Amino acid sequence: MANVTPSGWTDELLIREIRAGGRQRNTAWEYIYKAWRGYYLSPVLRAGGIPEQVDEVLGGVIVDVEKQVLKEDFELREASLRTYFTEAIVRAWARAREIAQRRQTAELDPQTYPTGQGGNVEEDFIRQEQIERLDVLLARLGEKCRKVLMRFARGYSMREIAEELGFQNEQSAKNEKGKCHRKLLELTDEF
Repeated sequence: MANVTPSGWTDELLIREIRAGGRQRNTAWEYIYKAWRGYYLSPVLRAGGIPEQVDEVLGGVIVDVEKQVLKEDFELREASLRTYFTEAIVRAWARAREIAQRRQTAELDPQTYPTGQGGNVEEDFIRQEQIERLDVLLARLGEKCRKVLMRFARGYSMREIAEELGFQNEQSAKNEKGKCHRKLLELTDEF
């Protein structure tokens, strides 16, 4: 049985309107944004987030959810569309929070790398020299390549790199990383 809201919207109707596109699509998303806002904000607020953080990820979530809804085989199995949408927002918020925490704990400046455990002065000196050489090479690469390679070295996924640095998609970020890596290798040979 379809869950009908007081305004007459059902999951089936929302999905149909989103798939229809145009003004119908916009009306459906407007309803979702206004009617479900308290519902999808609640778990984020309970986890210590703030509404502005949700607003920052909302656009991306709408795009992702719409892509899924537009697929011919899209089907809500065990959850309502509202729950599906809320879970997508919570995941996106948690991912953005994790990225922000990584950024706070590890600045992207190679000078902040630890130079050793204080045990061997010679090893510490060699490590510091390597870091300084890497810093020179990265500076010669340019800011964009430096950001891509440093994030990749810190374990960021291609998707995270694409989102943070404004690439069109993961493949664009991967292509840029490959280009930057080749350029770094060329500079290393010259160095």
